Amino acid sequence: VTKRADVVSNFSWKDSTGKTIDLDTYRGKVTLINFWATWCGPCKMELPDLIAISKEMANRNVKIIGVSTDRGANVLEDVSSFVAEKGIPYQIVISNEELDEAFGNIRLIPTTFVVDADGKIAQTIVGARSKAAFLEAINAILK
Repeated sequence: VTKRADVVSNFSWKDSTGKTIDLDTYRGKVTLINFWATWCGPCKMELPDLIAISKEMANRNVKIIGVSTDRGANVLEDVSSFVAEKGIPYQIVISNEELDEAFGNIRLIPTTFVVDADGKIAQTIVGARSKAAFLEAINAILK
């Protein structure tokens, strides 16, 4: 996977059920790619807003991908349980080396990339944000 300038190149990952997905299926949409973890307090704080945005903006070509940075032998089970418990409706994937490299090896979570319909990173948000801040970033590039 290569990252040229501010364009996210296509990559694939296994979601929390083990199914392989690729980012190209999200092209043509504004996509928030949110790096988070089940143990991260600020990540949990912004979760209700991300869930609300995913539902409210679904018919406006806006998608959210949650990238869990959790590790461990039971990571699939742990993340799946968390997703079910919190009622997260959007795509959740488990981070891997390829994904980490594609996004510059995230060191602080939550980190959210706002990607436009052409696959370009329009904004990088480090740290938790309010629903209004996320909507402002989305609306700035929504066509």
